[in-house]
Amino acid sequence: MLSLRLLGGQSKAEPRHDAWPPTWQLPSGAIRVDASFKEPGRQKLISKATKAVAFLGLVAIVLGQEHWFWPELIYIDLNVAAGSDESPISERAAAWLLVVLTCVGTFVGTFRLLLAALGIDQGRILLQFNKDLLLINGRSFEQKAVRGFELEPHLLGKFEGHSERQLGQTTSLYYRNAYTINLCYAERRIEIAHVLGLQPATRLLMRLQELHARRSNMKSIRG
Repeated sequence: MLSLRLLGGQSKAEPRHDAWPPTWQLPSGAIRVDASFKEPGRQKLISKATKAVAFLGLVAIVLGQEHWFWPELIYIDLNVAAGSDESPISERAAAWLLVVLTCVGTFVGTFRLLLAALGIDQGRILLQFNKDLLLINGRSFEQKAVRGFELEPHLLGKFEGHSERQLGQTTSLYYRNAYTINLCYAERRIEIAHVLGLQPATRLLMRLQELHARRSNMKSIRG
């Protein structure tokens, strides 16, 4: 299971069919977990930014309707739909609506693809289980003080539910469907990841608990 060789002289620490969270064993013997996931705060911010992009795209279309390629698009749309240049107002309005929706959708789609290409729409956590140290996103923790990992509902989930009850209407789910993974370090509980969705949060937690237990058992055997 630990002998698969991949790029960079690293071997995968789990079977190929279990692709997430990605887990690697380094030549030094350290085990690395590099997981990307939906983060509630980031997803909420992106949702607001997407609405802003859609609004700005609509403004650009309205202000530039006499320029660029808008008239040509309307003509093509009407020609395909009606087959004639003489079209009633209802058909022209429908043509304008179709063109506007298509252009706004293109703006929004391009924006989301750019975010995905840059990795901005995903949170990330990088852990490395060394012999004596646990590295989490560049921070170092002594392995002997690590007691494990815990999962709990996101703290802001209660506030989100309370706000929804006050408004009397359904709101978008972000924090109510989010979970926090904590590192139990000595007597402290340190937040290391906020994951949107119970299934990915549970899978990540189980992987971290498994690797922690593996490291603890190796130390017990060597001791």
